[in-house]
Amino acid sequence: MPQNTRSVTFKAKLTDSDITLKGASLANEIISRLNGRKHFIKGNHDRFIGQESFDKTLFVSVGDYAELKFNDKFFVLSHYPFLEWNGFFRGAIHLHGHQHNKPRYGLLYHK
Repeated sequence: MPQNTRSVTFKAKLTDSDITLKGASLANEIISRLNGRKHFIKGNHDRFIGQESFDKTLFVSVGDYAELKFNDKFFVLSHYPFLEWNGFFRGAIHLHGHQHNKPRYGLLYHK
């Protein structure tokens, strides 16, 4: 783990649902305690994003998709998984949120 990273404990029970389902206030509270540069990738549960109470200044960017380079690695960020993405054949890493791992996706069984 990088030296500038530290563990943060939250009172929210993140295993039941994501923090965004609990509204802008809780999201602001938790996100403001996280270290680092944060990029918010909007998902299907993020209905609070347009509320004035949501602090978008906590993020470097807010959007549906982002591409960034970190430690000489290229990352593609999105809410939904892609079968291929920019840089797929050059080692780019795709980070995404939404996935149900249903067999019809073929992703768990992909060899």
